[in-house]
Amino acid sequence: MAAWALGHLQPPGVRAYSSICPFRAITGIPCPGCGMAHGLMAAADGRLRDALGYNALSPLVLLCAIGAWALMVVEELTGRRVVERTMVAVGPASAALAVAALLWGGWRAAAVLLSRGLVLHWPGPMP
Repeated sequence: MAAWALGHLQPPGVRAYSSICPFRAITGIPCPGCGMAHGLMAAADGRLRDALGYNALSPLVLLCAIGAWALMVVEELTGRRVVERTMVAVGPASAALAVAALLWGGWRAAAVLLSRGLVLHWPGPMP
């Protein structure tokens, strides 16, 4: 919800991407999470193609966040410990999502490095 709200604070038609990732600022290589906030914003706004372009995992992360929110609402309304039991049950899926994020980040970093001829971008002179 916050990503959607922040996305609507931009002036209409502004879709520029600016990263605040320190890893990317230093190396010029996107980390596995680069583009996630923009991707969540685009997915929440219904722009799936844009969301996938920012970060391929952003629609899946948005679905997980919506699911977690729904479980918390159910727990609050029923008074049953739904969240704790669900987290135990989805532990392996959480590990799979973490592995997918690392693989996605590695794939994207490799693509950037190969497109540059394996040269890292340093913001200043090399130490």
